[in-house]
Amino acid sequence: MVRNGGAAWAGTWLGLENNLDFSTLNAIKMDVWTEAPIGTEVAFKVEGNGGVHKQLITTTTVTGAWETLSWDFTGEPADYYKLVLLFDLGNVGDGTATSTFLFDNIVQYNTATASVKDFEIDGLMAYPNPTNGEWKISTNNQEIEAIHIFNVLGTKVISLNPNATSVNVDASSLTPGVYLATITTAEGTSSRKLIKEL
Repeated sequence: MVRNGGAAWAGTWLGLENNLDFSTLNAIKMDVWTEAPIGTEVAFKVEGNGGVHKQLITTTTVTGAWETLSWDFTGEPADYYKLVLLFDLGNVGDGTATSTFLFDNIVQYNTATASVKDFEIDGLMAYPNPTNGEWKISTNNQEIEAIHIFNVLGTKVISLNPNATSVNVDASSLTPGVYLATITTAEGTSSRKLIKEL
């Protein structure tokens, strides 16, 4: 989502087929990537019929990297069927990288049984970084099942299924800039910020 003008409260929304039930899955988490400053407000709002809604706000703790943000809706009724995402709430975006927000993996979960931390693949490395030719992505001993690389607008620009512990990723055709790689093994998915230079 690129915020560029509009209202300070403007966001985006997703409609659901069924109402959310917070009785057992009491929280929502979402992966977010932005170059906005640390402490940028991200609001997650749920809405239902008749104007019922609940909005919770959290703040970013990193910049230029993926992180998992979470919102606890414990005790809320099963009246909500719409998710509203409000990035940098209270400010008007200017269309730059600091007004650009990537989001993925919206998950409803139980805070008592699940961690919201990102999975870290053992020995995951991506180098040289920056590069003008190729990145080598490797792990200590886990076979890499998939690599997906996205530009800052969230467009997938490279997709590989190497099934190897070490992979050379050709970046020569990419425009110089910042990219995000998601790397998946049998045990989980992790991410790395990659830079393509001139």
